[in-house]
Amino acid sequence: MEQNKYTQAQNTFNLREFIYRCLANWHLFAISLAVCFVLVILYMMSTTKQFQVTSTLMLQHGPEMSSMQEEMISLIGLGVSKDVIDELEILSSRNLFEQSIRALDLQSTYRKKEGMRWMPCYPVPDVAVRYPYHYLDTMRRNIHIEIRRTENVYKIKVEQGSWFQHRKSTHAVASLVDPIETCVGTLTFVENKPLKPGDKMRIVTNPMSVAVDIAKAQIRIAQVKKESNMIRLNAVNDSPKRTIDLMSKLIDLYNLNSVADKNIITTNTADFIEDRLRIITLELDTVEHAVEQYMQRNQLSDINKEIELALEAQSDYQNRLAKIETQLNLVGYLQEYLQDKSNSQALIPVSLGIEDASLQTLATEYNAVMLERMRIAQTATADNPMLAQTDMQLAAMRQSILESIANIRAGLEVSQRDLLAHDRQFQNLIRQVPTKQRQFVEIKRQQQIKERLYLYLFEKREETALALATVAMPAKVIDKPARSSMAVAPRIRLLLLIAFILGLALPVAYFYLYDIFNNTIASEQQFAQRIQTPILGQIAQSKEAPVVRMSDKSVVAEMFRMLRTNLMFMLDPRDKRGKVILVTSNIQGEGKTFVAINTALSIAGMGRRVVLVGLDIRRPMFASYLGLAERGCLTQYLAGEDLQLQDMMYSLDRVDNVSVIPAGIVPPNPAELLTSDRLDELIEKLREQFDYVIVDSAPVAVVSDTFVLNRIVDLTMFVCREHRTPLEMTEAINEYYRTKRFTKMACVLNGVKQQRRTYGYGYGYGY
Repeated sequence: MEQNKYTQAQNTFNLREFIYRCLANWHLFAISLAVCFVLVILYMMSTTKQFQVTSTLMLQHGPEMSSMQEEMISLIGLGVSKDVIDELEILSSRNLFEQSIRALDLQSTYRKKEGMRWMPCYPVPDVAVRYPYHYLDTMRRNIHIEIRRTENVYKIKVEQGSWFQHRKSTHAVASLVDPIETCVGTLTFVENKPLKPGDKMRIVTNPMSVAVDIAKAQIRIAQVKKESNMIRLNAVNDSPKRTIDLMSKLIDLYNLNSVADKNIITTNTADFIEDRLRIITLELDTVEHAVEQYMQRNQLSDINKEIELALEAQSDYQNRLAKIETQLNLVGYLQEYLQDKSNSQALIPVSLGIEDASLQTLATEYNAVMLERMRIAQTATADNPMLAQTDMQLAAMRQSILESIANIRAGLEVSQRDLLAHDRQFQNLIRQVPTKQRQFVEIKRQQQIKERLYLYLFEKREETALALATVAMPAKVIDKPARSSMAVAPRIRLLLLIAFILGLALPVAYFYLYDIFNNTIASEQQFAQRIQTPILGQIAQSKEAPVVRMSDKSVVAEMFRMLRTNLMFMLDPRDKRGKVILVTSNIQGEGKTFVAINTALSIAGMGRRVVLVGLDIRRPMFASYLGLAERGCLTQYLAGEDLQLQDMMYSLDRVDNVSVIPAGIVPPNPAELLTSDRLDELIEKLREQFDYVIVDSAPVAVVSDTFVLNRIVDLTMFVCREHRTPLEMTEAINEYYRTKRFTKMACVLNGVKQQRRTYGYGYGYGY
C-alpha cells in the first residue's frame, strides 16, 4: 500500500508548483514574447496585403417569353431549364481559364521591391519582358528573371527550371533597349517607367498549364445555395486588379461561348427553312398557274352545288389526308437532307413541325453530339481519336434517324391509304360529276397542300428569326468583380494575438516537455515526492567552495545551519563519543565534497571539534578544495607505514575547531585499504579526540568502497543534486534505505536554484 501511494505521488502533476516555476522564470516569458512580437512585425513588414475579390452571377433563361417562343426554343434544343452543376464545370474549365489568360497576357507576373515587400506591378509594369514568337506556347519550365538597377548598369539574372533541370545566366547592360541573349533565348525588355538606382524587379513566367493551375487555385467558383441559380466567384491574393480583370474575362468568355452554341443551332435551322421556302414557292406558283389555266380552258367560274354537298362530307377526310401528306413531305425533305453527303457535318433542323416525338428526340441528341464535335475540331487535329470516335457515333445516330424516318414514312403511307379508301367512297357519290370538274378538284387539292406547307414554313422562319433576336446572355452579373475595402491578410490583430499566445505557450511547453524528457531531479518538490528517506535539507547553488563562516549571513550559509540543526536531531544525544558522519552520493559532480566541507564548518561554528577525513581515495578532490593539494598521507597510513595521527592531520587557515586528514596519493588497492583494521583504529582515535568525524567517501554508483565504510559510521548523509542526479538513482537510494545498507541514512538536495521565498511573518531571505 505504501509503495502504491509513493508511485501515485511520483506521477502526480503539481499545478501549483508548475505555476510557481513559470513565475520564477518570468524573464523567459518576456524574451519569448519579445521574439514572437518581433517575428510578427518582420512578417507584416515583408508580406504584401491580401485583398478579397468577389463576384456574383445568376444563371438565367433570357427575358420573359410567350408560350409560342418557349415552344419554339424547346423545339430547336435550347430548353428553358438550367443545370447549375454543369454550368459550374464549364465556368471553371481549364479551356476557359486558358482563353482568359491568353487574352489578358497573364502568363507573367511582375513585382517590384518596396522596402521588405515585393509589390505586384499590374496592369503596366515598370519593366516588361517580351519572349520570342511562340516561345510561351512551347515552354515547359518556369522562368525567373530579376532586374536590379545600379548607378551605371542593369544587372539581370535569368533562371529556368528546378534544381535538377536548372539553367542560369547573369548579364550587366547599360540599357534595356537592345535584345539580350540569355540561357532561355533572346529576350527583349520594355522599360515603361525608368528604374531608379537601387530598384529591383522580379518577373516570373510560368508555362500555360502551370498558369492555369495557379489561376484555378486562386479563384474559387461555387453555388451560393444548393437550390439557387446564383454562382459566386471568390479569390484572395495581393493583386486585386489582376484578379478583377481575370474574373471579368472569364464571365465574358463564358457568355460568348454559350450564345455562340445556341446561335449555331438556330442559324442552321433558319438556313434550312429558307431553302425549303424557295422550293415550295416555286411549286406553289406552278400549281396556282395550273389552276388558273384549267379554269380558263374549261370556263369554270363556280362550283356545282352537288359537288359542294359531296365535298362538305368529304372535307374532314381531305383535311386529314392533307395533314398526312404534309408530314410525308416534311419527312421526305428531312430524308433528302440527311442523305445529302454535303450535309454530313451539319446540324439537323428539328423545328420543321414533324409530329413524331421520337424523331425529334433523336435529332436533338444528334445536334448535341455534333456541337461537341465542332468544339473538339476547333482544337484537335484530323487524326484525333476523340474526333474519330465522335464521327463514328454521329454516323450511327444518322443511320438510326434514317431508319426512324423510314418507319414514320411507312406509317404515314398506311394512314394515307386508309384515308384514300374513305375518300373513294365519296368519289362514288360524284361519279356523275363531269370529268372536268373532278380534275379541277384534284388540282385545287394540290394547291391547298402547297399553300398550307408554304404558310407553315413561313411562320417557322419568323419564329426562328425571333429566337435569334431574343437569345440572352446565360449569366447575368449581379455583383461585378470588386475587391474588399479592407485587407483580409495579414490580419494584424490575429497575428498579435497569436504572437502573445505563442509567446506565453512556448516557455510553458518548454517547461512541460523538459519535465517529460528530463531524466534528472527537476525541483525540490519532485525530490521530496520520490525520496523515501528523511531529508536533512536543501542547499542552494554557490560558486564558492567553502561558504560557511562565523559571521556569514548568506542564504547558503543559513541553509547549512538548518542542515546542521536537522543533523543534530538524527544523532543519538546519549552517545557521548564522537559522531562519525559519512557523506556520499550516487555519481560524481553531485557536490558531496562541497556539502561535507561546509557541514564541517557549520558544526565547528557551534564550538564543536570537527575533523574532515578524505576517504574518496580513488579520486581525491578533497584537499584541492581546501587548498591542501599535494598534501596528505592517509593512504600511506592505511597501507601500514608507521605514521602518527599528527603526521596526517592539518589545520585550516582562519578556521578554528576544524582539522583535515587528506587522502594523499592514489593507492593501487583502495578496496583492501578501506577494509583494513588500521582504518577502524584510526576512526576510534578520532572519536576520542573530536566531537564529529565527517568522512568524504566515493560515489556509490561508481565503486563499492562506500559500502564497506558503513561499519564505522553513525549516520550516512546522501547528497543529490538538482538537474544532475538521474531520477533512476532515487530508486537506488530508496532501495538502500529499505534494505538498511547504510546506517541512519538521510538525504540532502544540493544545487537548488535560488528562488524567492519567505520564512515566518515577513522575515525572509531573497534567493
